[in-house]
Amino acid sequence: CWPRWIPHGDVVSYHRDDTGFGMAYAEISAMDSSRARRHLEDPERTDAMRPMNLYFGGLVTWFGAIGIQTVLFPFLVTGQLALGPAELGFAMMALFLPTMLLIMVGGATADHVDGRRILILVHFLSGLPALGILIAHLLDALTYEVLIIYALAMGVAGAFIIPARDSLLTHIADGKIQKAVMIATICQFGAQMLGFGLAALEPYIGIAVIFLS
Repeated sequence: CWPRWIPHGDVVSYHRDDTGFGMAYAEISAMDSSRARRHLEDPERTDAMRPMNLYFGGLVTWFGAIGIQTVLFPFLVTGQLALGPAELGFAMMALFLPTMLLIMVGGATADHVDGRRILILVHFLSGLPALGILIAHLLDALTYEVLIIYALAMGVAGAFIIPARDSLLTHIADGKIQKAVMIATICQFGAQMLGFGLAALEPYIGIAVIFLS
């Protein structure tokens, strides 16, 4: 087994011990010695650390935004536009209907495309509808139609990000799937609660600041 962080040109010696596992020794110039020792002692831990941190970081940012959306989207419909329950119900349906209709397409895409690419792309594109809401609010041009377009766009994003996120977790969990699921669940609900709390500050900091966050 060859440590991936050791460039082939830097290897000084290589031998196979009695257990059948290879041990490589190298002169590392571009990497500090402490990191090299940690990688030799537990290469699986250091290899998985960065993908796991990035995964859970993306999970927190996504569900934090979902928490904000859960509070502010109905508020924009009923509070800002002063519309009734029928309009609110239709707007909420527009938020979830695309996800239900396209979830199979999203799952098939996740089976054939790298999940990391899907997550990065969808996270980036999901910021555009929120930016549109912010611009419409600042220009005093926020209408019910704008909110419906936002809801449909976020529903489509959810259809692709949910399968990609779930399938990617099994790849980065490194066999510890139950622990990974537990951490993901904590991040999900914790981030949503933070989003709820941030949205509750709307009377004090304004909608524009919340959307920028």
